[in-house]
Amino acid sequence: MDEPAANLDVHMVNVVNKALLKLNAEPKKLLGWSGVKKMNKLPEIPTTVIATTHNFALVKNWDSYIMMKNAQVYEYGTQEQLIKNGKLFYDMWNRTQGMKGTDSDICVSPNRLKDMWLFTLASIEDLEQLANYFVVKESSNEETIYLEGQSGHTMYLLVEGMVSVSKKNLSNQDVKVGAWHAGHFEGGWCLFGDYKWPHTATSTFSSTTLTLHKKQFDTCCEENAGLRQAVNEMASLVDHMRSPQHLQLIWLFVGVSASSLFKIGQALEVQSWKPNSVIVDKESVGTRFYILVHGNVQIFPTSSAFSASSSSPASHMLVPGDHLGSTALIHSNRAAGEDGTAVARGVTIMLYIDRERFQTLLEDLKVHAPEDANILLRTINIWKRMTNPFTLARNWVFCTLPAVPAVASRLFQVSVHMEGATLPLSDHIHIVVRGSVIVTN
Repeated sequence: MDEPAANLDVHMVNVVNKALLKLNAEPKKLLGWSGVKKMNKLPEIPTTVIATTHNFALVKNWDSYIMMKNAQVYEYGTQEQLIKNGKLFYDMWNRTQGMKGTDSDICVSPNRLKDMWLFTLASIEDLEQLANYFVVKESSNEETIYLEGQSGHTMYLLVEGMVSVSKKNLSNQDVKVGAWHAGHFEGGWCLFGDYKWPHTATSTFSSTTLTLHKKQFDTCCEENAGLRQAVNEMASLVDHMRSPQHLQLIWLFVGVSASSLFKIGQALEVQSWKPNSVIVDKESVGTRFYILVHGNVQIFPTSSAFSASSSSPASHMLVPGDHLGSTALIHSNRAAGEDGTAVARGVTIMLYIDRERFQTLLEDLKVHAPEDANILLRTINIWKRMTNPFTLARNWVFCTLPAVPAVASRLFQVSVHMEGATLPLSDHIHIVVRGSVIVTN
């Protein structure tokens, strides 16, 4: 019922949900089987109803849920259990909360706004005022919401339906790169000035969005100076973390020009997590590279250990500016949490980029900035070679332990040390990838 239900408005979502629940309770009556003698002779056997959907509003308070990820069962349980787990179900469920109303009167709660990274630092009182400035917009099947390269002045919050996201490739053809589902918000940067949309958004079937225009946002800020200050502070944090000055300190981007780093920074997306949410699961396959903007992230050695206290000696903490998952951009089969399971401690905001998006950027750089593309590829190849089990097996530390290099190759982390920096030699093994190190007594 995923595609058929995508065309339903808020009222019809409730109608379908009630019908599905009734189907489970009274299958014969609902399906009109009462006149069929053979069916009436059958005993009343409980019916199992299975629904497949991205829209959580259609399956509220069902008996159990199976979450699929990468064509595999990722988690299973009741709504209460899965919310408590804080993993994929919790993330998707949380995005649909805080939006309510009828067909003609849909509103967003201040708590839902505060869950969005842009408004994290704003007070509930200010967001209560801002919620009144959102306007409902209905989009029909295949209607273009905005075009790539077009000036943007409106932020969107998807209430119902689905929106397809596409970009022009090097051959000027539209290629689908993603989709919005209920609860997704887009266009926060539109509230700061003339913003160019980096992609095209098209409504799949019909969709309902709450929109906030820059003029409406400015009007609200004139009455609430604290809101403007909080939003500007968060935007400044994000801008700093994705700036060329910060990106050049990350090992993967060392030596890349400022113009190419700016392009990479603009491709980074922002996401927020509630306290105790699992950001990266050690057991899953990694597809994203993250930069921590706000909050703290605790790394646990196993996927089941994140319930331990924050003072667990087996864990360590990431602070703003730290990054996670750079190897996910290089290896398609690399485990997402090779360093462990990453859990948000407090409200956490991170920048991220998917491997597929990074590979697209790399292809673009090969055409428009070949020198920078070569630097990136050379860095990647050196890293692969240096952490290859066969390379490590030639090192005296590992040569007598044949089984160790294959494991050790997954344990090495990459760090950048500026000229004159002191390396911690006492409890680390170092492999010099680029540059030189002077050892003194």
